[in-house]
Amino acid sequence: MEKSIIGREKSKKILRDILNSDNSEFLAIYGRRRIGKTFLVREMFRDIRNILYMEVTGKKGGSIDDQIDHFCQQIEKTFTLVIPIQRPKNWKRAFLILDELVKQQSKKSKIVIFLDELPWLASPKSGVLGAIDHLWNSEWTQDNRVKLIICGSAASWMLNKVINDKGGLHNRLSERINLMPLSLMETKIYLEKKQKVRLNTKDLITVYMAIGGVPLYLDHVKSGQTAVEIINNLCFCGTGILFDEFDLIFNALFNESQKHVEIIKQVTKKRKGITRKELLSCLKLESGGGFNKILNELVASGFVDIYTPYGKSKKDSLIRVNDEYCYFYLKWINPKKNSIKRTKNYWHTHGVGRRFESWAGYAFEAVMLKHAYEVSVALGIEKLVLEVGSWSYISKSREEKGAQIDMLFDRSDENITIVEIKFSVNQFVIGKKYADELENKLVTFKRKVNRKKGQLLVMLTINGVQKNAFYNKLVDREVLAAELLSV
Repeated sequence: MEKSIIGREKSKKILRDILNSDNSEFLAIYGRRRIGKTFLVREMFRDIRNILYMEVTGKKGGSIDDQIDHFCQQIEKTFTLVIPIQRPKNWKRAFLILDELVKQQSKKSKIVIFLDELPWLASPKSGVLGAIDHLWNSEWTQDNRVKLIICGSAASWMLNKVINDKGGLHNRLSERINLMPLSLMETKIYLEKKQKVRLNTKDLITVYMAIGGVPLYLDHVKSGQTAVEIINNLCFCGTGILFDEFDLIFNALFNESQKHVEIIKQVTKKRKGITRKELLSCLKLESGGGFNKILNELVASGFVDIYTPYGKSKKDSLIRVNDEYCYFYLKWINPKKNSIKRTKNYWHTHGVGRRFESWAGYAFEAVMLKHAYEVSVALGIEKLVLEVGSWSYISKSREEKGAQIDMLFDRSDENITIVEIKFSVNQFVIGKKYADELENKLVTFKRKVNRKKGQLLVMLTINGVQKNAFYNKLVDREVLAAELLSV
């Protein structure tokens, strides 16, 4: 039932709307492996009165005959047929059998047909897509009882064959859902309600920085453990679900996945992001359709993000890693994979020190940027925000200093809120060196970008900032990460 689904408010509304619609509806759902696509649909529609719900899941590597046989078994189960269906020889005939049974149902009933892992059903030359397209166009588009949902984890297939395809199913879709990981607040609720796990803010964020908000990963978080123990057991034990998950993700989602992996490895090397030109140079590739296609697939699957720094044009856009687990895996697990197997408590000794602080500083910043809206709400400025961004300036000479701003909100009240994001296990302390850096950021930004608007400096931390002379001079406001968990 819908109450068992934690978060996903926008997706639930779309599903609710298509069910209540007076028209036939055709929905495509896609998203990375383990994200909860199947669970979402099942819990929304299964076991609801006056709804006929049929679910068919493709079998990876299954022959056409095996797939059709499974399809017919689900028809028999859904429509409670006493006499087995004579197995058709092709998909067109299989769907016609389904259509005949649909036509026999009550005019008052809603009929939800869920084709899960469609890429596995639609093997080359199977004819599945043509059969669906024909049936939808000729029959189901005129039957307002029918709600057809197709779903797949193979992002490249869903994008190329359905979402971005200029013919076929693309023009038939009435809605689409790109299911993404849970937010920080949703993750907190998920762990507490489903796993009975209650973590303090620091541990919750640390776990999120390592594994993100992927429901299946969260299902393996055990109660009574600290963040160090959770990360160690999931990521640094040979039997942990995330020790080998990276390769499984990309092999399952993409054809010729080694190209996708190479791109994300190169992007990971640049903390603040890499330009398209730099990335092509690193890969020794020419710009073109093949590269664009792979990059678009990575973006659509949530692994990387393309953003334009504040005050810059589209040609200055940067590509950065957007998936917490992928960044963590490439930084920590992959480089030491063989030695990790021989170490029982790897993260207990390595999840501290300068290398940890360097990773945590970037990972915390990346997580906060993904929650920029929640930050604006915590500040009470969400209705004033015109633009959210990051900004950096590279000095052109020895006489001047460069500057970088983690997050900023350009506001309609002629002010700009500049947010400094700092990960610190303890209360953060602004010393003289850092105070000088902050002053340089404010002065450089005003001089190079926006001379007219006022500036407000906000410190965003986990455990707050010590009130000293530097704080009193520079900081206008501070926000604790815990405030984002109630938005």
